Amino acid sequence: MSVDKNYYVIGGYDLTDFKTDKYDDWKWTNQGEEYTCNQTTGQIQLFDDPMDNSYLYLGYIFASGDEYDFDTVHFDLLDAELCRDEIEAELPKLADMGIISKAALEQTKFKIIVFAEST
Repeated sequence: MSVDKNYYVIGGYDLTDFKTDKYDDWKWTNQGEEYTCNQTTGQIQLFDDPMDNSYLYLGYIFASGDEYDFDTVHFDLLDAELCRDEIEAELPKLADMGIISKAALEQTKFKIIVFAEST
């Protein structure tokens, strides 16, 4: 069995501690797939760990690539701050759907998150 690695740089939120039981079924709906299946640069997406379910991130993708192709990307931290409002607007939507708990609205902080995803 082969494992592929994908790498991401996102500006967003770590929602790991706020994911509800509803998430696992919701992510396979049409609406859920809009949040999880377009993981390309310039999109706001949810990321959950496909191997052991250890994280849930929501963020704007500044850079993405895989073990064979990861282009150098330059972005100004001001750009990250400017997209913050757009990303932050998604949090109440997810909370209203019951995908994350409402506690996330007050207890999360905007961060730059860099991670590898194995599939």
